[in-house]
Amino acid sequence: MNLHRAFPEAIAVLALVGSAALPCQNEAQTTGTGERPPLVRVRASAMPALLAAWGETAVGRLAADPEAAAAADSILGTLRRRRARERAVLATAIELGIELDPFPLAQLLTSPDPLRFLDHPLAEFESAELAGFSRDGTRTPHFVTTLACRPRFEGRWTAAFEAEKAQLAEAPWFDVNLDAKVGGNPAIALTLKGTSAADAETMSIPTGLWMQHLPGRFLYSTGRVDEMPAPPAAASDTDAVPGFAITLELAQFVEMFIRNGNGMPPDFAQLGFTHLRRLEWRVRPSGERLLDEFEVTPNEAPDGLVGMLLRPLTRPDPAPPLLRQPLPKGGLLQLRAVVDPDLVLEFVRGLPLGDFGLTAEDQEKLTSTLTGAIALAVTAPPPGGLIPRFYLALGLADEPACHALLAQALAGATTKTLEIGGVDCTAVTIDGAPKGLEPTLAFVDGVLHLAESRRSLRALLTELGRGGDALDVGDAPVPGDDGDGEIVPSFDLRFDEVAIYRAFRDVWLPLYELTAGEDTGVVQRDDLPSVDFVAEYCGKVRGVVRKRGDTFTLQQLGTLGGVELAALAMTWGPILTSGYGKYALQSTEQKIAARRLELVWPAFERFHTREGRWPTDLGELFVAEKLADDALLLPADDLAETVTGANGKAVQTSFRYFATPAVVELGGPREMLLIAIRSGGWNRAMLDSEGTVIDQVDSTIAARPIDRFGQ
Repeated sequence: MNLHRAFPEAIAVLALVGSAALPCQNEAQTTGTGERPPLVRVRASAMPALLAAWGETAVGRLAADPEAAAAADSILGTLRRRRARERAVLATAIELGIELDPFPLAQLLTSPDPLRFLDHPLAEFESAELAGFSRDGTRTPHFVTTLACRPRFEGRWTAAFEAEKAQLAEAPWFDVNLDAKVGGNPAIALTLKGTSAADAETMSIPTGLWMQHLPGRFLYSTGRVDEMPAPPAAASDTDAVPGFAITLELAQFVEMFIRNGNGMPPDFAQLGFTHLRRLEWRVRPSGERLLDEFEVTPNEAPDGLVGMLLRPLTRPDPAPPLLRQPLPKGGLLQLRAVVDPDLVLEFVRGLPLGDFGLTAEDQEKLTSTLTGAIALAVTAPPPGGLIPRFYLALGLADEPACHALLAQALAGATTKTLEIGGVDCTAVTIDGAPKGLEPTLAFVDGVLHLAESRRSLRALLTELGRGGDALDVGDAPVPGDDGDGEIVPSFDLRFDEVAIYRAFRDVWLPLYELTAGEDTGVVQRDDLPSVDFVAEYCGKVRGVVRKRGDTFTLQQLGTLGGVELAALAMTWGPILTSGYGKYALQSTEQKIAARRLELVWPAFERFHTREGRWPTDLGELFVAEKLADDALLLPADDLAETVTGANGKAVQTSFRYFATPAVVELGGPREMLLIAIRSGGWNRAMLDSEGTVIDQVDSTIAARPIDRFGQ
């Protein structure tokens, strides 16, 4: 059994996330010009050691077990087919001289492809990196993908590199410079024809790309060669910790926003990224588990969500303890923390939530009633339900004042006072809310408890009466060690991997599949391993924040890493791969389909003129007109059908032939000889009996199954 089975899938998922926005730490910082680090950096380090360690982890064994292997193989197979399809489409487009606009070209060729690492077996890698560099005066970063091979595989990699270089040199879309230099070393540079720097900047796309082979390293870069005067410095893996990491130099993002005059994105500021110098996300094997770390380095007092969680309290003094919030059965996730109430108010004011009927003065009074201790939790839906249970607890410094302010805020709402387990509670009716959603609150021992329904609050109050403290995580280890810094006592994160998987697989995924129709992922619910099987490998997880100098690190240690990786691992195959593809790729395929039909029409015309009829089948046409085997085949088409001529030769076709033309309504009846087998969302290539190629049709015809034509 291949213990590396699911590792490519995991790297691909993380790289896709990382290339869209996240961060990393490693020994040798990569630089583009020797002046400052990349804007964004995604890196897999010491991959031989990483693969070996992966095989010893619980998730590595889980992925290799036959019960989970089918799903892992399906996901990995989809990624590999996607990469093979991209390469085949590009090769065919180059061969046929297909004209492409700058935007799809930028998506296909001058944008970083996180699946490029699938071009080689993982066992041949030393490291892989994607780095994005900000460029003065532009909105579009300059990306460099660097793949480093183990020494004995360099010959094989070089042959593949040279083949790709030769293919791109024949492409009709570029001005090619085979004698380019990057950092004084040879490179191939390709610039989009007819696209000025100003045009590219308007479309937020690079103007070209370059490729370079250095000893042990293969570089694939977006942008013009003169925009990157030196290649990234090699990051040594000699002392690197095996793992995966993503880094964002947030101070550079702030500079970029200011430089381009677009202002700070509201979400960026609301999260508190404005006053952070760097954000890093690291994942590495640690024994049988994965250590998942988010590290932030402020450059001044942080604000927003980050500031709310990290800045020390200004009051009260001393800080209150973490709140008790024992959860009923099915607990999924819980965060308990102590935060500055004034920062909470500042954060809430920036959200589009309205003022709840409270004036600014009332809101400030509300913060004075709070101690800053807070607890948030989610549990699985109750039996037969779909809505998860949500819980919020707030520590109170002045309970009577809080009563008065809440009464004022709820004055216009429909409320009901009731008793649950001997505790006075208030239920709030929300007009138009789903059945079962009725926020209910209660005051218990100086704490305001809120749940999404009466039933959920009753369950929580029962657990409080039993004397519990928090989500029970048993003997889950505390992540990290003393060398990672001191634990911040005002933060405690807990989650249950098995409970999350159970709720996802048995409750929410069936609901998603019902609503998504055919637009589901590459694996279905029945393909996923059972909950009991997953429970053999997964368990409960602790998360802590550690402080070391001026950095803060959230550490989580679980079979699947942190809670965000657990969610990603569960949803990737059945949900996130739905509709997986690129508009540019589909657009290029459509142009290839139309060209195939244009080129084959003369053969139909000659046959009809000579025989006085259309061919009985495509096999007859291929033999009579001596057509090339791929005359009607689209690249990497897994839906192609086989036709056989009188000479016994079998060929593949991506189009269904209708000897009696199929009538299709396109502003009037049209007789179609050939129709693309694959259905689409917005177009479908067809050839009518007059020799006209149609590739734009309405969505109903585009999506119609091929067997329904000609009936």
